[in-house]
Amino acid sequence: MRSREDLPDMILQFSYPIDFSTAYSTNGKPIKKIVHVTTEYEVTNDMKTLNSPDWSNPGDVMLMTPSKWSANILKDLGGVPENKIFVLPHGFDPTTFYPISNKTHKNECKKFRKKLGIPPESFVYLHISAGTPNKNIPFIADAFKRVRAKHPTAVLVLKTISALYQKHKWTENGIKAYSWADDELIWLDDELPNSRVALLYRCSNVYVSPYSSEGFNLPVLESMASGIPVIVTAGGSTDDFTHSSFARYISAEVIYRYPEGGSVPNVKRLHVSPESLYEEMLFVTDDYYKGDKSSWMSSAGKIAAETALANYTWEKIGDALLNYVLDK
Repeated sequence: MRSREDLPDMILQFSYPIDFSTAYSTNGKPIKKIVHVTTEYEVTNDMKTLNSPDWSNPGDVMLMTPSKWSANILKDLGGVPENKIFVLPHGFDPTTFYPISNKTHKNECKKFRKKLGIPPESFVYLHISAGTPNKNIPFIADAFKRVRAKHPTAVLVLKTISALYQKHKWTENGIKAYSWADDELIWLDDELPNSRVALLYRCSNVYVSPYSSEGFNLPVLESMASGIPVIVTAGGSTDDFTHSSFARYISAEVIYRYPEGGSVPNVKRLHVSPESLYEEMLFVTDDYYKGDKSSWMSSAGKIAAETALANYTWEKIGDALLNYVLDK
């Protein structure tokens, strides 16, 4: 039989499938438990126990989630009491994701761009994701084509990974609907180490993410850490950690249905405006080519990196988790 000293004071659960049950010690006393849950747009089948009567019991199970958007879905659509939810954002590794700060970094980017076939004078839009429909990659393709008509040096870099997430026809068809010049679209689908992904961020000019639903959207934070301004959907999870000083916001409307239509219980999404996406993508490109030291683009990347480093490193997020646990 385990001694009292062997019993944990708290359980942090990051495993899957999700287990919301209360943990008990050998003497029948509940052990405090924090379960990590992220939801993008719905309460999935494996979360149906969220509506369990146990939530009306004080209990000792807390849910940790990375954004207010995710927390609100758990609360409003999942029936979880607000005092049972702890919002803790994701963090990043500052030894991997950091901005260009010296000639070595600049030369590294010149070589990297050349290897990818990107001309040195190009303005590069970057998008990294699973390529699932909620990422709205076809919207990016359409808006980019319109920007490219005005700025022939613009380049779109897409990084997906079908080995982990199968290619989605809506995304693939949205790209194949257009003809692309060799120096216009760089679509990478192979697995890359973090060091190469970090180069994609650092060597781009802006990160674009017109998402319909995200539990957090870590690539936006990693872009910020890399000194890259971002274009993101307004009203979603990225509202928690972005600011207009380094982020441009795409207009969107909250809807409670799937993209194909119909009203579905327990679904919450953002209906993105393709026209607003185009306007924001055009703005950053126009602003960049002005070459004005007082322009938005001239300072946005620096502010983004400073914001990320001051608030969202692994160390700072780890400290926040520890402080929360100790308070409990």
